[in-house]
Amino acid sequence: MDILHLKLGRSIGLILKHGCLLPRGIEVFKAAITEFFLPQFQTRLLPGIHPISVVRHRKDTSLPFVPSCVRSRPGETLRIEVV
Repeated sequence: MDILHLKLGRSIGLILKHGCLLPRGIEVFKAAITEFFLPQFQTRLLPGIHPISVVRHRKDTSLPFVPSCVRSRPGETLRIEVV
């Protein structure tokens, strides 16, 4: 059986048919929701609460933060977290 050419419905059917695959299938489904879809919707619907990216480095605590040195382009939302 060539798994690359299976349609989504057929793949789900095989997972449900074979009991040993069901726990792993549920884990994959949960991971897809929590690790991909939920962050995508949070970023789109709540941009002020859920930043697109967070960049931290171990030297951040030794460097002073100067807000006047940070620039953004017009129409771009810039969110800076000070930790």
